[in-house]
Amino acid sequence: MQVLISSCGRFHSHQAAVELYRRGALKLYFSTYMERRLPSDKIRHIPLIDTLHRGLRKISIVRNMIPLNLLKKEFFDHLAQRYVDGCDVVHLHSALQPKTIQRAQSLGIPTIIDRGTAHPIYQNKVLGEERARFAPTQPPIYRPDDIERQLEEFEMADWVMVNSSYVRDTFVAQGFDSKKLLLLSQGVDISAFRPVKKRDKVFRVLTVGLLSLQKGTHCLLQAFCELGFPDAELVLVGAPRPEMVPILAQYEGSFTHIHGIPHEELYRTYSDASVFVLTSLNDGFPNVVIEAMACGVPVIISENVGVRDVVRDGVDGFVIPIRDVGALKERLMLFYESPDLCQQMGRTARERAKAFTWERFGDHLLQIYQFILLSGKTG
Repeated sequence: MQVLISSCGRFHSHQAAVELYRRGALKLYFSTYMERRLPSDKIRHIPLIDTLHRGLRKISIVRNMIPLNLLKKEFFDHLAQRYVDGCDVVHLHSALQPKTIQRAQSLGIPTIIDRGTAHPIYQNKVLGEERARFAPTQPPIYRPDDIERQLEEFEMADWVMVNSSYVRDTFVAQGFDSKKLLLLSQGVDISAFRPVKKRDKVFRVLTVGLLSLQKGTHCLLQAFCELGFPDAELVLVGAPRPEMVPILAQYEGSFTHIHGIPHEELYRTYSDASVFVLTSLNDGFPNVVIEAMACGVPVIISENVGVRDVVRDGVDGFVIPIRDVGALKERLMLFYESPDLCQQMGRTARERAKAFTWERFGDHLLQIYQFILLSGKTG
């Protein structure tokens, strides 16, 4: 079996490519991201696309006249289609590669679109509601023509792979054919993300990732500040989206903000936390949650965080409704008043994470490809 993985961006495509290479099933990894664990004959790396995209975005007149992200993906698709020949499966991350899909299907090669987040119509709805409350001048996540292109491509592809039951449910709710959906959750590197001794006794609440309305950062800020815990700290790691800047200013002085931490050093930051929180309105399978669990930290997540498939409510942490600041405050209070509960749930979280390794991911991915080839479903 030989698989082409094509990804305009990183996502988890690089890890899929590495796992396939280890199993002798990778024909080529075509990407804007450089994966140094792959030999040169197994990767085609084109960083110029992202470099040019970032440069043009800084020029306001160009940014306002041209849909740059679409232009970038169209050019990437034009190049990607050249590598389809000789494959058994074509696996596309980040979508918007219609030429590559058409080329594969003309050769009888099955195609998969890897969708890492909710159905675009649902995304627009739930995030649009939040923006209407906190950032009414912000445009929708997707314009109508963006959604139309995505929906056409979902129908065009033979399969759509999703990374959580949350994402799957949003597709089914929009009437998408459930028989075309494949479910495979992501993994974690247990050796890289490991618990080390906490360096102090401060009750520390941590979140990692973009600071945004989508990630529910505003709900976390409100809950933590209203609780007013003595000897406690809220740590936000990540860059703020524009709509979060005025909200962060409202809570200035009540949190510690770190713009970024090298990925290989994150395990220390996780290990210094008492609890990890991610109450997103929409998140397919954010690896930061399972990374925190692997470091022995209990978690609080929302029901719209796809890692709910991993987190056992009341065992490894808690799952709460979206936008429910009251429920978040209750769970934070429980952890603050019960250090033993933090440690107990942290231990079970670590053991739970061990069942979701990248090796397991690779094995299941190969099984999915084998199922697709046996099904004979193409074009």
